[in-house]
Amino acid sequence: MGSDSVVSVKLRPVVLDDMKKMLEWPRYEGKTDQWANLPAESLAEAEEWLHTYHQPPNCYCLIVVSDAGEVVGRCNLAVLDEETGVGGIFGFVIRRDMSDRGFAQAALVQLLRFAFRQLDMSAIYLYTQAVNRKARHVYEKFGFKFMGSHYDYRDGQGYVKFIDLVAWRGEWEQDLQNK
Repeated sequence: MGSDSVVSVKLRPVVLDDMKKMLEWPRYEGKTDQWANLPAESLAEAEEWLHTYHQPPNCYCLIVVSDAGEVVGRCNLAVLDEETGVGGIFGFVIRRDMSDRGFAQAALVQLLRFAFRQLDMSAIYLYTQAVNRKARHVYEKFGFKFMGSHYDYRDGQGYVKFIDLVAWRGEWEQDLQNK
């Protein structure tokens, strides 16, 4: 797909059949990319992961579906603070063999719409590895602002630097009006 092509996706809750497909996705091999792989080796582990992380209205596992009906990614969104309406993205993955086609940007548009309009979140927090400049560029393009950084220990990597980002609903709505 060329850069001029407009990609459209839909988000919906993950179901067990999606988990079967995700187990067959090509794995991310890089040491710093291991987090992007589904943390399951079997369907039973995948089902357990789904039941742990998909518990509406507190947390959601959503699948990214292309217009052609192909499962191309997944994302996790959770309410971090009910009182303030702050949420967090804790997984945003496009299949390794589907990257660089615009699916991430299209999915992020839908995820922000879901979080701000349907869940009435006031802000969405996330963090990404400092070395993942590509992801940071996409997040900033859609209104996420630098908040700070932190280090976290990762097996096989030691302490890794992460960049903390936040998107505010008011700014997101204003950006939509200005487009």
